[in-house]
Amino acid sequence: MEDDLLVDMAVSKIRLVYITKNFPPLPRVSGTLQYAYRLCTELSKKTDLTVIALGNLEEKDRKKKTGIKTIRVGQPFVLNAALEARKLNPDVVVFGSGLSSSLALLPALLSMRLALLGIPFVLHQLTEFNSEIPPALLGAGTAFVDKVICTNRHLTKYFFQACGKKAEMLLPGFKIPALPKAKKSSIIKIGFFGHYHFVKGPDRLVGAFKELNLENAGLVFDGIDYEGGKMQKMLLKEAKKRKDIMVYIDSPKYWQLLIECDFVALPFRASGSVLGVSMAAVEAMAYGKPVVGGNVSVLSSIIENGKNGFLVETDKELGDAIKKLATDAKLREKMGRNARKTAEQKFDINFSSKEFLEICKRLLR
Repeated sequence: MEDDLLVDMAVSKIRLVYITKNFPPLPRVSGTLQYAYRLCTELSKKTDLTVIALGNLEEKDRKKKTGIKTIRVGQPFVLNAALEARKLNPDVVVFGSGLSSSLALLPALLSMRLALLGIPFVLHQLTEFNSEIPPALLGAGTAFVDKVICTNRHLTKYFFQACGKKAEMLLPGFKIPALPKAKKSSIIKIGFFGHYHFVKGPDRLVGAFKELNLENAGLVFDGIDYEGGKMQKMLLKEAKKRKDIMVYIDSPKYWQLLIECDFVALPFRASGSVLGVSMAAVEAMAYGKPVVGGNVSVLSSIIENGKNGFLVETDKELGDAIKKLATDAKLREKMGRNARKTAEQKFDINFSSKEFLEICKRLLR
């Protein structure tokens, strides 16, 4: 019987269900959402994939197509999603978790396991936690899953303490692009891309830049604050006062803005609720841009200090790193080449999706 199962797997695609609360098409864009979509896009080519997501789409979004078979369910989401998944008779079910508290995992995993008895069940922890319970207590939750896939080193270490070898690290991926020809500019452009939130530190970047008073350098911001908060208003106010600060709100020209930057600065204060490795950093390095980042787990898993960027803690360290890259073309070029290699070697979505599928297949052997 076991040999017959292996033969069937080799001939046909495995039936995979990926459960994640938020999934395109949605007006809100985040690194976590983008990675989940890119991963599922690749998995849909290799498996019989169904995504189960929360059914909260607005009418205008319902008409958009993702090309991925998607089922929408209502609240309570995790239980309804698991019950819907069971109806599909899947080989493996994956829960793509963006929960911000590891304590919240316990009831979620228990309710899903009860609905999925007898079906291999994988936790894919996408984001860092804002709060963590002791590993011994977390182990009570991971007892309900067959595998835990973590998106950075810190999460892997945390889950390993809870459930041992069940925990495995698989870094987020991105489709590595061909490098466009660089356009020479007299202005050194320093980019910030992502949500205009306190935790991401765009205000730190503005403060450090103003303190340096660099000649022939400017800041380029592209992002959004969905709550219309103080940070976005502050950035727009600075842009009105200074010609060397440009602020865009969720620009459709995002990729072009990134390509035109000389390097990227992401002075994060913390990692909570952020994808295990910042997708803004992954995308920047994929385009050969060095990254200056806060010394937090979602950036320390990609930035090698002094090689493909700089990890900083204080505002002075942030300013020093910006000055080094802004005033040294050879250093920018060297770090840019290293950044590209990092993306190619560790963050290729083609590789990571194959590894993800292999992890799922091993549960069936």
